[in-house]
Amino acid sequence: MVRTIKFRAWDRKRGVMFPVHSMNFGKIDNELKYISGVDIHDKDSRFDGDVFYGGSIDKMTGTPLQPRFELMQFTGLRDSKRTEKYPEGQEIYEGDVVRGRWLNEGEDLLGVVVFHDAGFIVKRINGPDKDKWDLLHTSVDGYKVIGNIHDNPDLLETVE
Repeated sequence: MVRTIKFRAWDRKRGVMFPVHSMNFGKIDNELKYISGVDIHDKDSRFDGDVFYGGSIDKMTGTPLQPRFELMQFTGLRDSKRTEKYPEGQEIYEGDVVRGRWLNEGEDLLGVVVFHDAGFIVKRINGPDKDKWDLLHTSVDGYKVIGNIHDNPDLLETVE
């Protein structure tokens, strides 16, 4: 089985999410130095939609200063909704806000996908029992991506 490894990045300065197509590492320290990507679907572009994003991973921005780019890895999973845009389901990345339903309780779960202890989990952000549960949890019926932590920060407000 081949595992698809890919990333997207949030550019805090420009306020955009973009697919990462290239990652450059230092020859001596093997540390990530530079990322880049081209968003071929950018509606604001004057160049048939192609817009270049990226730069040095060490760039800082904002007040207080924080890294300009935040990398988010693809989990290898797709959500359960099928649309014309996502006939096989939308890809699930770190930082996505997902909704699911407990099969035995019928309760809606809302959570954020995070990488924790060598795996992807969903950190629950609603309900009385705000805990962490596995993204592959068999008691949850079909995760659906409803946004992400950067484009939809309002989704992070605790729902009781």
